[in-house]
Amino acid sequence: MSLLARARARYGEGDLVPRPEERRGFDGGARWMARALGRSIDDATATRGARLAWTKYLCAGAAGLAGGAVAACVHPVLAPVGFVLGFYAVEVQGVFLLPALVCGAPSPWAQSRTMMVRAGGTASAMGTVIPLAAWMLVGGVVAHGSPVRAWCEGATAVVLWYGDLQS
Repeated sequence: MSLLARARARYGEGDLVPRPEERRGFDGGARWMARALGRSIDDATATRGARLAWTKYLCAGAAGLAGGAVAACVHPVLAPVGFVLGFYAVEVQGVFLLPALVCGAPSPWAQSRTMMVRAGGTASAMGTVIPLAAWMLVGGVVAHGSPVRAWCEGATAVVLWYGDLQS
């Protein structure tokens, strides 16, 4: 069974529907991910999770813009491809950032990178993350009409992947 199919089945059990406080910002996402991992976190950890997530996505966004600009120099139609490849090449370095944080890793960045390498490295992780992101941003919304459910199914896939890599 694919990672996304496992995640959709797990989310479908109903206990991972986000609570109201888990629907607001990256700190809410950190709280939701902690619950998905069977953990709880305090306010300081949730705030740290939000800062880490903002840092990750700002860096990934900058890499995406750079990748898009370079690709556009080759041919303008390639700009979106360059953006996606640049963005996700950086994003996957921190794909396990929040799970590592809520599981108590002393250095969530280092733990995320270690787990990503264990998953097969940057290219392999991109091959897993890009389809998950597509589901979270488009596919799940079309299938369910719910961006929250689509996001949670994708995030559940990351939680399951993290667990698979730990065993």
